[in-house]
Amino acid sequence: MTQACTVIVELSALPGHEAFVKELLLDVIPEIQRGPGCQLYALHEKTDGTLVLLERFESRQHWQDHFEWPAIRRLKDELAHAVELPVVRREMYRVESAH
Repeated sequence: MTQACTVIVELSALPGHEAFVKELLLDVIPEIQRGPGCQLYALHEKTDGTLVLLERFESRQHWQDHFEWPAIRRLKDELAHAVELPVVRREMYRVESAH
């Protein structure tokens, strides 16, 4: 059985780029959500202004594959000058009881 892959990504916009980063993410998220294996791709904002993407894919392979999607390539290209790098991704999997 393939286990779902959950990922948390925090993005800190560089000063003066906050609106650009948020608008770009909101523009591409619907396309990403329609991608194969994508179960969740949602943007949240922490109280300090940091943007957080909550992602869930059917499997790690689906998550890895999404890095080649046009929308993700666009994000990588257009966010490179607008966010603090490197962007940290936290990949995780649900812990199941052995019982």
